Amino acid sequence: MAQKKKITKKSPAKKPVKKAPAKKAKTAAAKTKKKIVTKGKKTVAIKGRASKKPIRKAKRTVGTKRVRPTRAPRVNLKPLPENDAGRKFADSLAAAILDKKGTEVAILDVRRNAANVGYDYILLATGDSQPQLSAMEEAVRLKAKAENRKALVEESPEWVLMNFDDVVVHFFTPEKRSLYDLDGLWNDVPRFEVKA
Repeated sequence: MAQKKKITKKSPAKKPVKKAPAKKAKTAAAKTKKKIVTKGKKTVAIKGRASKKPIRKAKRTVGTKRVRPTRAPRVNLKPLPENDAGRKFADSLAAAILDKKGTEVAILDVRRNAANVGYDYILLATGDSQPQLSAMEEAVRLKAKAENRKALVEESPEWVLMNFDDVVVHFFTPEKRSLYDLDGLWNDVPRFEVKA
């Protein structure tokens, strides 16, 4: 008897099954990768690589502003530059203004600020009207001509400015003088009231 051959079917090849990647368990090492930053009074944890550098100590603050040490103001101890000729010239101009009935005549000594402003003395005077301001201007012009000095002049009906380099002269009406308040602007310099 002939032996019967067993016919077997080949089973198809098994495909490898892909496994899902295993989730990494959070370890103590993974937890240390958070960087801790201090902002003001709050502590904030930021994900990322941990820095090996130590966190800087917070600067001393009051509220949200940094406290800075206060310094004493600088005092200019340099001697004032001498300008006797300028002071005498300012006095002679003040006398000419008083002859024309100018009021509130004052000489301001700005020599300490001369490097910034460009002159040593300011002469302020008040006139009641535009004709009086013109008369005061003419008297100052004649006095300066006698001393061989020329001025740069800017004028309007209520304010006249005459610049003699080291002496600057302002004539105002009362309204303009109070409006521009040069007396208040220069309240920290020596002031000399000139009276008839």
